[in-house]
Amino acid sequence: MKTNRRPGLMVIGFLLSCCVYGAAYAEESGLGLKGIPADKDTQVVIRHGDPGSLDPEDVKVVEGTEEIIGDESASVADSLASWKKACAEWKKELKELNPGRVLSANCGTPKLTQDPKNFSKSQTSTAAYKLTLQVRNRK
Repeated sequence: MKTNRRPGLMVIGFLLSCCVYGAAYAEESGLGLKGIPADKDTQVVIRHGDPGSLDPEDVKVVEGTEEIIGDESASVADSLASWKKACAEWKKELKELNPGRVLSANCGTPKLTQDPKNFSKSQTSTAAYKLTLQVRNRK
């Protein structure tokens, strides 16, 4: 009985046949992304099913910023805790006012400020958000 002295060739052959099969299967799906510009931001939407859904032109992404300010406190730790609470409340309110439309919400990095008169400390940051808005009615 002869043994195969090159098992690596069998593995390579198997992997090559898997790649050929995978490439053939990918061609059968009919998904082609030719002609899509790559020099600017592009959104590719793949839909299946509900014909009454929104087209990409029907949805607009809106970005914005807001200031998050924690309460004044005597200590840095307390001012940071107050800022974290204000951040959580801002995120919760943003999601409540825009159900299902919040893509991202980031409170930013807190910066310590100190009042020169009474030496109270507070944390502030610039929060950023992205929302999706429907600009046309469903078809």
